[in-house]
Amino acid sequence: MKGDSGIKLQYTHCRLCSLEELSDATLVTECDSALLKEPEVDQLILLISQFDEVVLKSYEELEPCILTIYLFRLWLV
Repeated sequence: MKGDSGIKLQYTHCRLCSLEELSDATLVTECDSALLKEPEVDQLILLISQFDEVVLKSYEELEPCILTIYLFRLWLV
């Protein structure tokens, strides 16, 4: 799949869900935030904090591409 599209995001989500189901790994739900020292962590936290605002804007403007662009930005962190 080429380009940044909603279909590519959906495919990637399905693939990740499938890998999670097939894995025996247990997902950790709590962690020591002091261990998160990479510069990308701050950027990721900032992007995640914008989720509600992005969803609302996408809804108000009837533009699903706003959410798609946000999700690709999140993916690239």
